[in-house]
Amino acid sequence: MQLYKAGNTYWAEISQGKFAAIPNQAAAKSAGIKLGDATVMKSNWKPKTTMVWNLNQAKKGGGNVTTTAKSTSINISSNPNFKYLDKDDQEGLIALEKLMNSQDTESQNLTMTALKMATKDADPFSAEKMRIVQDELTRNLQGLKTNYAYTKQTLEEEIKQINEDLATKSGDLSIDKQAELARLARSYEVQLENLQEGVSQTGLTYSSKRTTAEGRLSTENRALVEDTQRQYERSIRDLQTLARRGNQEAQAKLATLETKYKQGGTAFLRSSEARLGTKNLPSFSGYDIKPLGNIEGTLSYEKTQDIWERQPEYFNQLSPFEFENL
Repeated sequence: MQLYKAGNTYWAEISQGKFAAIPNQAAAKSAGIKLGDATVMKSNWKPKTTMVWNLNQAKKGGGNVTTTAKSTSINISSNPNFKYLDKDDQEGLIALEKLMNSQDTESQNLTMTALKMATKDADPFSAEKMRIVQDELTRNLQGLKTNYAYTKQTLEEEIKQINEDLATKSGDLSIDKQAELARLARSYEVQLENLQEGVSQTGLTYSSKRTTAEGRLSTENRALVEDTQRQYERSIRDLQTLARRGNQEAQAKLATLETKYKQGGTAFLRSSEARLGTKNLPSFSGYDIKPLGNIEGTLSYEKTQDIWERQPEYFNQLSPFEFENL
């Protein structure tokens, strides 16, 4: 039996869909009805179909308000995520919790039906928002990877070019060095011949002056050769130093690029995980990043909030009554 209170009047469902006003507390007691179990309605509410109170029919109707056995009670407010809801949502869930733990089976059934209808409406909208976030994450990761690959290739080509330039310029210097040494050798030979010819004309072919002159020429030539060698060796070292620095700078840029690539991917993933939840993340294989895990996601909360906002409208459409607080 269903029992409702509108103002000071109690209405009992004597037979299916037919209600009778309970005349007084004594009549309710005689029929075995507990007035405290009545669902409170608006004061001007009245059943669509009424009949005259009949004690025998009321007793046949089952006496106390119909109850449904429950193995467990609903305790929504104990959920750890409950505290993150705003005040209106919390109050709505507490009201639902009280209703589902009450003995008002008709309102419970209407509520569950309304929730199912609201969920059906909310599902496509939530799925679309989820698809947008998933697509955004995929595009961000792909863009990051493309930029990373291009920049990495550019730096690697720069390193390769530095090494090739070093080899080419070192080779060029080696050739220049050999040419310069050959020129010095020819110059020395010419000067020596000129010295010997000049000495022979003065009759000093085997004199100490000739020996001294040739020694001085040989020393000067050797000094020029050594100086030339030092100059080219210094140039080679300078080239090697520049190449080493260029390589180090390029390698440092590569290391920074690698770090920023991972950090950027992780940032995109964390942001999307916070919205989607861990279980709804799209595939990101091929990226050296990992989700935090066990994240519910704000979209899940938004969907729940959307359902609760839609539910009262469906409940009012389904219910033949006007409830004050549901």
